[in-house]
Amino acid sequence: MRLSYTALKKDAERKIYGILRGELKLSAAIIRRLKNAKAIYLNGEPAYATVRVKPGDVVETEILSAEREPDLLPEDGEIAILMETQQFIAVDKPAGQIVHPSCARPTGSLANFVAGYFKRSGQECACHVVNRLDRDTSGIVIFAKSAHWKTLLCDELKREEAVKEYEAVVFGRMPEPSGVIDLPIRRAEPQMMRRIVSEDGKRAITEYEVIETGERIQRVRYRLRTGRTHQIRVHSSFLGAPLVGDRLYGTPESIAFSEEKGINEHILRCLRMEFSFLGEKIKINACKMREAVIY
Repeated sequence: MRLSYTALKKDAERKIYGILRGELKLSAAIIRRLKNAKAIYLNGEPAYATVRVKPGDVVETEILSAEREPDLLPEDGEIAILMETQQFIAVDKPAGQIVHPSCARPTGSLANFVAGYFKRSGQECACHVVNRLDRDTSGIVIFAKSAHWKTLLCDELKREEAVKEYEAVVFGRMPEPSGVIDLPIRRAEPQMMRRIVSEDGKRAITEYEVIETGERIQRVRYRLRTGRTHQIRVHSSFLGAPLVGDRLYGTPESIAFSEEKGINEHILRCLRMEFSFLGEKIKINACKMREAVIY
């Protein structure tokens, strides 16, 4: 998987390093790995990043040479592909599946299955998670096919114009039919898993709109402007409307309702993502949330 750039008149006497950082948008860390792998080329020959170019010179690099030794075990498993390009794949994660393996659970993750798909389809690429979802959250997860593409994708998803849209079912009532929640979030020490709203936390902004109302619950659409851990769950719970099925942030009443309905996982789904990438507008959509609760 090569990247290349042909030097123009304006590039005369520029160092290869500047082109790698600028036109090819490679991070300093990836360039270091490419240098160590001797995977930087000028007109087809290995070259140092300090060499200066002249118009017409072709600077190339093999970006997979910057990959570390993979520790991800490819596995056969079903995945629902929403979009695939040469740079990334977007899949629909089911609720209850972890995104990435851990020491306690080294197999069975979505990443294992995606790596297995790459192997079966003969793709020589890496498998890097771009956006993570909680185990019980379903919907869109993107995997980059190299560390370089992951860096670019993560940068684009952080931009204000990027769209990350979710739907959830909450217990109780949101304070308004629609609004913006701008409340900082931090870890709730010593409970490292749980997060809380706190003045000394990191800024977290969530837009919401109620789209359906039942006797005790509401279906709510959220749009994230920031990407804090558990952001939607924390904000909704703080406003008195915890997600149905959420035992970590739920109230005794919401947990009792979930048990009554036989719901063992919070109802939250990533439905839509839009962002710019390599000069194109990317739009990824997952199917709408299934009817999981009787209104």
